Amino acid sequence: MGTILGSTALYPGYPERLEIYGERGSIILEAGNIKAWNIKEETTTIEIQEQYSIPTGAANHLAIGYELHRALIEDMIDAIIQNREPLVNGIEARKSLALILAIYASSKMQQVMTV
Repeated sequence: MGTILGSTALYPGYPERLEIYGERGSIILEAGNIKAWNIKEETTTIEIQEQYSIPTGAANHLAIGYELHRALIEDMIDAIIQNREPLVNGIEARKSLALILAIYASSKMQQVMTV
């Protein structure tokens, strides 16, 4: 069960934020930076970052950075040159598309979908 909300038109505009909650802990990632990392029975040395290092489309969609896309494209090129699997292969990439299509179908049919 989850909630996904995305917009570049909400006032006053906040950086992108991903919150993951589970039985054993939670992680919050905001503007490409780890804001919280709390895992049961785990001692961690992960540094909680304060500064935004990646441009965001919080209040201006034109400010959305290209760095993450560039890194994936560079990895794909390196994977071809080195004859190895890319960090995100086609099978993995289709999972996010399947999730989005299931969200649309769930909304249209007003029922829970599984992916």
